[in-house]
Amino acid sequence: MLPTVIEHAEKYSHDKLDRSVRASIAQMTGGVSQHAFIEAWSDWAEHLSRFLRRMLDVFELAQRNVLKLNGPVAVSCRPKCSFKPPCV
Repeated sequence: MLPTVIEHAEKYSHDKLDRSVRASIAQMTGGVSQHAFIEAWSDWAEHLSRFLRRMLDVFELAQRNVLKLNGPVAVSCRPKCSFKPPCV
C-alpha cells in the first residue's frame, strides 16, 4: 500500500510542475499558443532571409527621411555662440 501513496505523490508533484511551466510560458507569450508563436516567428525569419536586400533599402530610406525631418530642428536648437575650441 505504501508504494501506491508514494507513486501518487510523485505524480501529483510533477503535475504541479507541468502546470507552473505552462503558466509561465502563457504569461510570457500573452496566452498565445507556443505553436502559433513559433510558426509566426519562423515565417517572419523566412521572409527576412528571402527579402533582406529590400528590407535594408527600406531601412536606409527611413533613415534618410528621419534625417531630413530632424535636420532643420537640430540646426535651430544649436546654441548660437562664437566659442571655438582651441587648437592643440
